[in-house]
Amino acid sequence: MEQKEPIKTKPVVKGKVREQSPSITKRVASSFIQDDAKSIGEYVIFDVLLPALKDTMYEMVSRSLSMALFGTDKGTKKTGNTPYYTYAGTTYNGQSRGSTDVYSRPNGLTDDIIFEDREDAERVLDSLIDHLDQYRIIAVSDYYQMIGKPDTPQMNHFGWTDIKSARVSRVHGGYKIDLPKPKRID
Repeated sequence: MEQKEPIKTKPVVKGKVREQSPSITKRVASSFIQDDAKSIGEYVIFDVLLPALKDTMYEMVSRSLSMALFGTDKGTKKTGNTPYYTYAGTTYNGQSRGSTDVYSRPNGLTDDIIFEDREDAERVLDSLIDHLDQYRIIAVSDYYQMIGKPDTPQMNHFGWTDIKSARVSRVHGGYKIDLPKPKRID
């Protein structure tokens, strides 16, 4: 099997770009709030509500059948099918939780990229959108190559398949692109 050559992206920035470490508030908040609102909603729906609904439906049907067949509810025992998750992403009954969406922030991605002028930030965002249209995926390394910053091999494993929410915003000292959190893409 032939191994694909990584895509090299050319820098599109004309002005200066600098990396800014996140503030203490942002670091504290990100340590407590690891998931964005969408993944929290998905967790609540798929890991809490749906299993509870399934258990409730099962209990209703099994107790109804028990009453119909035996005339009384014989006190069916809970089946124990409700999985309990460990922090490692594995259930107590040994099934994997599928932690491919879990984002563990690699080193070097904690900094915000600050652009000197808005045109550069918009040019990079347009290039990211074009790259996504062409390849259907953007690695963090592609982003760093576009801004003329060195990338690491680890950055090839994280990226985006959707950046519809991305926008350029004014920050102290310049402009930045507000991108969604990168997810594991390999």
